[in-house]
Amino acid sequence: GHLDEVSCLALADSNLLLSGSKDHNIKLWNISTGQCVRTYKSHTYSVSSIAVPDKKTFVSGAGDATINVWDIATGKCLNTFKGRSGSVNSLAFVSGDRILSCSPLRIRNLSNGKSCRIIKGHTLWE
Repeated sequence: GHLDEVSCLALADSNLLLSGSKDHNIKLWNISTGQCVRTYKSHTYSVSSIAVPDKKTFVSGAGDATINVWDIATGKCLNTFKGRSGSVNSLAFVSGDRILSCSPLRIRNLSNGKSCRIIKGHTLWE
């Protein structure tokens, strides 16, 4: 299992669970057997968020201000997007290849990592 606290969870499908941890890693679990299927390593700080758009890929956010795009089957990190600062505390898919990230609140295009829109009104971040 993980070497530190689990900080986030997401279902990859009806029998596969992703868990992110303060140990900087993400693990894929078979829910039926309780066995760890794969470990994903790339972040340099606690993993704080995971979002799954389909059964092929997932994205993870961490305290190192990065968002990683992963291939579930191969375990390969397909892309890494670096923010300016702060933890990526939450991720949610808006549509297709666009993801909403919180640090600051922005919509990113996953194909190139560029911001499509920054959502203003959070005075702490502006």
